[in-house]
Amino acid sequence: MAKIAKQTKVCTTCKNEYPATDEYWHNMKNGKYGYRSKCKECCKRYRKQYTSTDEYKKRHREKMKKWRDENPEKALEISRRCYNKNADRFNAAKREKLKTDQKYREKVRERERKYVESGRRHEMNCKPETREKARLRSKKRRLDPKKKEHDYKQDAKWREENKEYLKKLHNKKRKELCPSYVAQCMKISVKELAPEILETQRLIITLKRELKNNNVKIR
Repeated sequence: MAKIAKQTKVCTTCKNEYPATDEYWHNMKNGKYGYRSKCKECCKRYRKQYTSTDEYKKRHREKMKKWRDENPEKALEISRRCYNKNADRFNAAKREKLKTDQKYREKVRERERKYVESGRRHEMNCKPETREKARLRSKKRRLDPKKKEHDYKQDAKWREENKEYLKKLHNKKRKELCPSYVAQCMKISVKELAPEILETQRLIITLKRELKNNNVKIR
């Protein structure tokens, strides 16, 4: 509760005079009127100046690293809580940095390439708990009208910007008769495509192509 006082105090740093209340001063048991000799604004400026020094930053990093090593579970929980609370801001900053910072973009791509080559991604994605989390996350996102609309616009924009790539990808799938292409021809999902049906349909498509190339009409 704020202390009501008729007295005033003069800050020993900025020499300004303020009422002796909690609004202008930090509490200090042995100080005059129960407050520190520096006003809040001067304390704030001093902390900002002190914490911006290289010496303090280095010492603080070492101290926090030691604490994280000693408390990995708490550190992970704090990190997750912080990210979930500020996910939109963090993701927006990353997207902006990816667009503007060439070195950062190359660093992210290199890290992603090493991660894929290590097999770690495949190992993590194959875990049942990971698959279930991804399924629930995807379902929750599809049920959100705003996120659904956002995803649709982003997908349409990406397809518009990558028409040539998509065309080459489709031609490659068509040439190699990939399962996704065969399922698309049969108008079913890949999950419904059994291995025996896949091989049979590939033979049918190959035969039709051969007949068409030889100008043989199929009745």
